[in-house]
Parts: sequence; C-alpha cells; structure tokens
Amino acid sequence: PGNISQSTISVVISEVVVTSHTARRTGITNMYLSYKYTMLQMMHVSGHKTQKTFMDYIKLSSEEIADELKIGEYILDIPT
Repeated sequence: PGNISQSTISVVISEVVVTSHTARRTGITNMYLSYKYTMLQMMHVSGHKTQKTFMDYIKLSSEEIADELKIGEYILDIPT
C-alpha cells in the first residue's frame, strides 16, 4: 500500500508546436487588440492588401468581438 512502481505510472507529454504562421497571426491579432496602430499600419506589417482580407486573417474570440461592439457603441454614443 502506498508504493507505486514505475511500470504503473504512465506519463504523457504533449509537445506544443507553434509555427511561424501561428506566431505571425497571434502577433497581428495582438496589435489589433492593443488599439495602438492604424489599420493601414497593421496591414503594412501583415502584408494584407485589403481590409477584408486583414479582418478575415486576425483571430478574434467571441468575447473580443463583443468588446469591439461595446467600444463601437461608446464611440458612436449609442444608448444601451
């Protein structure tokens, strides 16, 4: 009782692989969420030629999209 042999323990180590594309996409998304850069500056860094392709490229969670809507309401002074 209380003794566990090496043969009864199974350890699974998962390796997390981050590709250069994942890092690039995350970096661009973080730039967008920082509100420090214009759309044109971010598009220049990312290499996107249109705002649509840029917005399709960045990865926003549902919560981040909801926050964007709240900020838009504040900017437009839409009563809630």
